[in-house]
Amino acid sequence: LPSALLDDEKFRSFEQVTRQDSEATDLSALMEEAKQALPILKASIKRVLREVGVRPDRLLLIDGEPVIENSAPFKGLTVESLKDKTFYEEQVNDKYDGDLHRLL
Repeated sequence: LPSALLDDEKFRSFEQVTRQDSEATDLSALMEEAKQALPILKASIKRVLREVGVRPDRLLLIDGEPVIENSAPFKGLTVESLKDKTFYEEQVNDKYDGDLHRLL
C-alpha cells in the first residue's frame, strides 16, 4: 500500500507481520534471495489479479482520484524495486531489533 494509506483505518496495518522463513544468515544473502524472488512474486500477483478481474496496468483510483506516491501513479499492481542495502540495515537495527528476517 502507498505510505499515505497505511494509517487509514480502512486498510490493515503491516506493522505486525510474523517472521518468514529464509536460509539467509546475513543481509546480503537476504537481498539476493529477494532479487531472485521479486519477478516470481510479480508474475504470481499479476495472475491472481487477472483471475479476479483486475487489470494490473490500470491506474488505481480511490474515490475517483488516482493514487500518487513519490510523484508516480499506482496501478492495479505496483511493486517497488528493492532499496539500497543501507536502508535495510537501518530498518533491521532501528525497527526490528537486529532480526533481519522481519524484513520479509
